[in-house]
Amino acid sequence: MRHILIFLLLAGICYAEPALRTWTSSVGSTIEATLLKLEGGKVTLQLTTGKELTIPLTSLAETDQALVKEQMAPPVSTSIKGIDAKPGTTSNAIKCADSEWSYHVYLPPSFNTGREWPVLFIMSAGGGKGGNPIRRYIPVADQFDCILVCSVESKNGFDRSQAAVEAMAEDVYERFPVADKFAFATGMSGGGRMSYLLSECNKNVVGILPCGAGDGVYPDGESFRSAKLRSGTYIYSLVGTNCFN
Repeated sequence: MRHILIFLLLAGICYAEPALRTWTSSVGSTIEATLLKLEGGKVTLQLTTGKELTIPLTSLAETDQALVKEQMAPPVSTSIKGIDAKPGTTSNAIKCADSEWSYHVYLPPSFNTGREWPVLFIMSAGGGKGGNPIRRYIPVADQFDCILVCSVESKNGFDRSQAAVEAMAEDVYERFPVADKFAFATGMSGGGRMSYLLSECNKNVVGILPCGAGDGVYPDGESFRSAKLRSGTYIYSLVGTNCFN
């Protein structure tokens, strides 16, 4: 009987109607209302008269703003709608939502949708079929809580690699909980050159780790040239003393 009562109590908590409470504005005035939704930076409250009031979230006191965000936050999950990827494993190829290009993704074991994550974009001179280039980076992703993403199509000699990696990065930023301006790019040889190009094209890529590659890039439809990186871009480059690059 006790277990049934506990269950009913929990069910009542889970499915209870939103509570009426006193809300305080940024200038100190108060109002009795029930929180209905938060959308586009605006909060909708239902007054005791039944009338709905929609106001900017910033017009509430900071403590009430925090309460709204907490109550309206989406449920935390270890999966992303429409994405076949599981924490601790490399996914099958994921098609970009609005283009022909695809990529593999590795989510660290600690992944959940309750926070924003750094991301490391990986390009390979031989392409990323099967997500194989991701494997050498997994220990780092697990240690530092980082999402790994590898382009399938980008490779040496492919004349649309720029389109492929740009679409990859844009799709990841549209569909994954990744932090703005906290992305990095890496690759070996020709993949390293693509890391320069992706950093040039995408403002969220703030640092690159090219291995065995100079800063020369092959933009789609353009001649070979040096990358045009933004001021402040971090570069940590590795090259062997006998490497032809």
